[in-house]
Parts: sequence; structure tokens; C-alpha cells
Amino acid sequence: STPAPMESAQALALAPFQWRHLSRPTFYVPLLALTLASLAPRTAEAYVYAPDASITRDELAAGIVLQYEMVAIGEEAFFRGVLNNSLSHAFGETWGLATSSVVFGLSHEGQGNQATPLSATVFGLYAGYLHQRNAYELGESVALHYWWNVLSALNLLRAREARRPVPILALRLRF
Repeated sequence: STPAPMESAQALALAPFQWRHLSRPTFYVPLLALTLASLAPRTAEAYVYAPDASITRDELAAGIVLQYEMVAIGEEAFFRGVLNNSLSHAFGETWGLATSSVVFGLSHEGQGNQATPLSATVFGLYAGYLHQRNAYELGESVALHYWWNVLSALNLLRAREARRPVPILALRLRF
């Protein structure tokens, strides 16, 4: 049986800015890896995320703060708070985590500034792990999701300025 914490929407909205989440290695190590990967020189065999031509620089910039807050809260509340919790309760933590992460990954095939299904599944596994590790509380996974999206968007803005793809931790493989 999995616990069902009762976190308020206000607590989740503040989570990306709370030191108790920001100070944990499980929060900042993945973001540090994302930042370092985005700064690394691109090689011919590197994984890259090429900015979608249908999204303008202004659209990306305008959506960073509020949009990613809503995305992080909504996706974490559903995929971790409902799906991971329910499936972990019904089938055990391992199968619940795996299934909710695959569903999260499959929901990320689209246009624009979206991760690939594979990279979203991997992210979902990590966010689900954090969710389970933190007694099924969503605060840290909401914070990580928010800052991951913000840093990814900033990398895309930087790519637009330079008019080149930016390596971002295996988000899209180009052949």
C-alpha cells in the first residue's frame, strides 16, 4: 500500500523555488548534467535537439515561466501523483514505476519543444523514483520537472540565437 500525501496546489506551485528541494543532490545533479551537456561541443555522432521551426523565439521565451510551472504541476500530479501511486499500489513499486514512466514517455510525442518518447520515459523513471523515494510526495519531482523544462527552453533559445542544434542529453537522434 502506497501513501497518498495531500499536497496543496500552492505547495506544488512553490516547490520549484523551495530550498529543501533545490538543495538535494537528487535535484541538482540531473540539472547540472543537462547544463554541462548543453555546453559541450557538438560532435558528429552527438544526440541533439533541433529547435522546431514552427515555434518562434518569442513564443519560447513567453512560455518559460508560467507555462512550465503549469506543465510541471499538471504532469507530475497526473503521471506520478495519480498513475505512479495507483499502479505502484496495484502492481508493486517496480511495475508501477515502469508502467507510469512508459505512459509518460508515450504522451510526449508531438511537435515543438517536446522530448522524445524515449527521453521522456527515462525522465519519467527518474521522477517516479524521486516520487517513491520521497514517500510519494510530489514536491521534488515538480521542482525538477520545472527547472528541467526551463533549462531546456533556455538552451533552445540559445540555439536559435546561434542558428544551430544544441546537444541536450539524448533528446533527439539525428541520422
